Amino acid sequence: MKKMSPFHQTSSVENYHSIINHFAPKMLAYSYQSMMCRLYLAAMYYNENAGRDQKAKKDGSMQWKTSFPRSEGGDYVLKKVLVDPTRGKF
Repeated sequence: MKKMSPFHQTSSVENYHSIINHFAPKMLAYSYQSMMCRLYLAAMYYNENAGRDQKAKKDGSMQWKTSFPRSEGGDYVLKKVLVDPTRGKF
C-alpha cells in the first residue's frame, strides 16, 4: 500500500503524545493545575523542536544515516541526521 500524503500522516501527533507521556507519565496522578503546567511544558518543547534542521558536517555537506527497516525487505534507507533538540540554556 502506498503511503498517504504528508498532510494525512499521524507521526507528528504520535510524537507530541510521546512528549506528553514524558512530561506527565500515565502511572502517576496529578492535580489539574499540575497537569496543565506539564501539558504547557510539553507543547513548548514540541513547538521548539518540531522543525529541526538537518545536521551538517564541518565541510558543509549534510549528514545522513543508513537504516535497514524490515518493511523494505532488507534494502537500506537513508535518513536525515537532525540537530540535537534544545533543552534550554541556564
